[in-house]
Amino acid sequence: MKNLRKNKKFVTGASAALTLLMLAAGTFAWFSAQDSVDNEFKTSGIPDGSVKVWEIFDEEEAEKATPGTKVQKDVGVSNLGESDVFVRASFEEMVHKFKNDGAAQPNLTVFKEAAKKADADLFANGGTFMPVPVTDTTSWTTAAAEGFTVTGAPAGVTVYVKEIAASATLSEYAVLAVSDQNGKVSADWTIDSTAKTITAANVTYDYYEKDTVKTFNWTAGPLFVGTGDIGRFESDNLITLQYHDANIAATPTADKWYYNVADGWFYYVGIVPSGTVSPLLMTSVTLDKSAGNSYMYMDYTLQVKTEALQGTAEAIEAWPGATANAALKAALEAAATN
Repeated sequence: MKNLRKNKKFVTGASAALTLLMLAAGTFAWFSAQDSVDNEFKTSGIPDGSVKVWEIFDEEEAEKATPGTKVQKDVGVSNLGESDVFVRASFEEMVHKFKNDGAAQPNLTVFKEAAKKADADLFANGGTFMPVPVTDTTSWTTAAAEGFTVTGAPAGVTVYVKEIAASATLSEYAVLAVSDQNGKVSADWTIDSTAKTITAANVTYDYYEKDTVKTFNWTAGPLFVGTGDIGRFESDNLITLQYHDANIAATPTADKWYYNVADGWFYYVGIVPSGTVSPLLMTSVTLDKSAGNSYMYMDYTLQVKTEALQGTAEAIEAWPGATANAALKAALEAAATN
């Protein structure tokens, strides 16, 4: 067992929900942790909150993660109560991506709207649309600052220019337009470098649209755990969960985690004494390196659930999935405190 301790990386004894937002094709990615663990207690004498999901989440690595990067996600169960307990853990996963063009190497579909979406329709505010992000404007100059007069651009749209060719007699400029929603604005641009005028026609606001959210509760049906202790999300096989090899066994084994296909729970075949943390179950989460542009802005949430029982042989009856598996039941009974 591991003693409860702090870690120089992010350590929490609260929930273990992992929100994974990854960008592909040379863009950036970020992660965040949220409180959403479910604690359920089947016997009296174990006060609510005495058993918690324990994790180490590498925030620094997550901030720079791209497809193919393993992000540390150590997960165990801590016993903060006074009683020795049995524990089991399971996952519920959610993934949503934005709509893509369905090509062999899909890219996100850009929806061009003649009118700006209401802020309430934006993904950041609970809606379904995300303004298409624009290139970093630090190397661009506003058209006004460069001396250009702009016509045809709606209110709330900032037009930037960048000189792309210059000579004693010729200057050429590229145009970039950004809405006040920080999204790309497209148009047919007419640029007169001599008269210093820019005219916009056929203006559109560009958006990505959220696709259907897919969820999977591991306790709802058997999930492939995999060879080499790698699990793949049921709804997307490019998302993988890596387990601590040394702490998992293919059959119920003392002091190891065991995945019970019948009910979708990982059982720790042993007792977790008061004031300790179980051996760790997970080690990392990875978006496969083959993930392409259709995975940009993907949102992935991993919720870790845990349940605890008093560490006696009689209490095991409260877990029908365990008692239905003769080998698992026998192994847990052998580990019981009486």
